[in-house]
Amino acid sequence: MNPFTMMLSSKINLVYAALALLLSPAMSLGQTEICPGADVEISVENFSFTPVSLSVDAGTTVGWVNYDGFHDVNGLVSSITGADFNNPESFVLGSASGNPQGTCIGTYTFVVPGVYDYDCSIGNHAVNGMVASLTVVATVPGCTDSLACNYDMTATEDNESCVYAEQGYDCDGACLTDLDEDGICDTCLEYEIIAVDCACAYQDPATTTVFFINIDEANCIYIDDCYCECINDADGDGICDEYETSGCTNAEACNYNVNSTDDDQSCVFVGDACDDENENTADDVIQENCDCAGSSTSIAVEIEALSGTIFPNPATSTLTITLNTQSTLQVFDSVGKLVEETGVVSSWVFNVNDWKKGLYTLKTQAGKTQQFIVE
Repeated sequence: MNPFTMMLSSKINLVYAALALLLSPAMSLGQTEICPGADVEISVENFSFTPVSLSVDAGTTVGWVNYDGFHDVNGLVSSITGADFNNPESFVLGSASGNPQGTCIGTYTFVVPGVYDYDCSIGNHAVNGMVASLTVVATVPGCTDSLACNYDMTATEDNESCVYAEQGYDCDGACLTDLDEDGICDTCLEYEIIAVDCACAYQDPATTTVFFINIDEANCIYIDDCYCECINDADGDGICDEYETSGCTNAEACNYNVNSTDDDQSCVFVGDACDDENENTADDVIQENCDCAGSSTSIAVEIEALSGTIFPNPATSTLTITLNTQSTLQVFDSVGKLVEETGVVSSWVFNVNDWKKGLYTLKTQAGKTQQFIVE
């Protein structure tokens, strides 16, 4: 063979090879469907169905495409044993010759769920392995998304019924995350992080830093927060033992101490018994003004007429006392407290404008007494 002939022959072989590749069954899968209306196509050639086993949903239309040989689709009786296939529905497609472009033997729509066995009944094709099966699965509509609350694992077809939990909650409405345990669910996808520096030990050696998390749910802020806590706080009142002060802590008491932190049971109230250290008084008690006073024992005697006059009685501004002789004078209030006294006088004029209203007793050096009223 001359060089020209060899070159021409090589080119012709390349053309045939390209045509064979284009017309192969594998390439037919990318072409327009050969069996009109088929949802799935099964390749038929030589002594095989491809795929030999297939699972489809109920309602699927299957087409058989013959690429080589003379074949049929027999779903009635086994060509090997002669026994009925007992398929949920019997089906059969007549024989047809194949070609490299593919010839549609026929289609069949499977609506009854179950397993379908079939073979090629032509010649000894079935004996040589041209048998196959097809499983039809009942279509179950439902939610097929495993992340949904109503996910149905038995569903084979999604019907757009999926329901999802709100962000931050589970499908029962329970909170998934509450970092600061304030009863408010944390639902933000992202947080701004703020770190607080308490520096407790530096500011007060008697304290230590306690860290905790605070979440601002409304503004999506994550706060690494902290506060200072006493190292020693025996009574748990939040005041470090080093700074505790004993005293009366009751604001209604006469001896209330605003600076006291620990009550020492020393509070004194109006009406409490006391001792005014005056031997001439008895039944000493704390007065409204928080002074201690008692009833005078020196005037707790029968009132004797004063040797003189008191004018005016009742008095409102000034009181004038005139004696028939000279004497010292003492004035006691209604509870026996000494409120005024003089040296030796025969007369006395004094101002009672600032005195409390009430009954007073005037006593002379000789023990004579006289009562008067201030209004």
